[in-house]
Amino acid sequence: MPHVKKRVKTRERQDRTTVSTTVYQAVWREYANGADRTKEFRRKGDAERFLVDVQHRLMTGAYTDPVLGRTPFRGVAERYLSLGVWKPKSPQTATEKLRYAIDKFGDRPIASIRKGDVQALISELGDVLAPSTIRIVRQHVGATFTRAIDDTLIVANPAVSVRLPRVETPSVVPLTAEQVQLLLDAADPWYRVAIVIGAGLGLRSSEAAGLTVNRIDFLRRTTRVDRQWQQATQKTAGGFTSTKTRASNRVIPTSQ
Repeated sequence: MPHVKKRVKTRERQDRTTVSTTVYQAVWREYANGADRTKEFRRKGDAERFLVDVQHRLMTGAYTDPVLGRTPFRGVAERYLSLGVWKPKSPQTATEKLRYAIDKFGDRPIASIRKGDVQALISELGDVLAPSTIRIVRQHVGATFTRAIDDTLIVANPAVSVRLPRVETPSVVPLTAEQVQLLLDAADPWYRVAIVIGAGLGLRSSEAAGLTVNRIDFLRRTTRVDRQWQQATQKTAGGFTSTKTRASNRVIPTSQ
């Protein structure tokens, strides 16, 4: 059971006289049969109020170890990157985007970072990054705090609900048939197939690179998109991989 223990601490002065100090030690356990945790207070009432708060947080699932909360943001970010289930190039992208938060928060204790701190980071990035890129930064920063929650370092994610800059999406204006024909006439023969695929199917470049003849149903005049080609990096070899999201898997009507 949580309890307060009175202790008398003594120390010797330089003149060899002894000084006694009374302290009150709050004692609790984080779980049954766990090790005793302690914290000292000068007043008994402060120790009792602290234990009431600890008991409340233990019962509601809001308790975190104060020691673990001192884990540096940098360390949590590195753990997030090392434990993620990534596609080949995703770790590189995540590392590049997280460096802005690591530069700002660095060795600051993860539990000390508040929503206002994350909002300040987002505001500062508005001067150097496009709004769409800032959203990706916030995504990885938020995932880092989620990693901290999963590891019981903190109880709330300060990156949730921060205000993001508006992304202005330009209107999509498809090329006319005449414009596509002009591109075909001007392109080298080896590149013309990319223009036809782009104009006729609207694939992402990686999806177009992953398209092979066995994905085309010539009888039904459809094209199945269920994979893409991932370029090689310094750490991974190139090859076919799944599409960007499950929603990207689709069957497209294909003209002659």
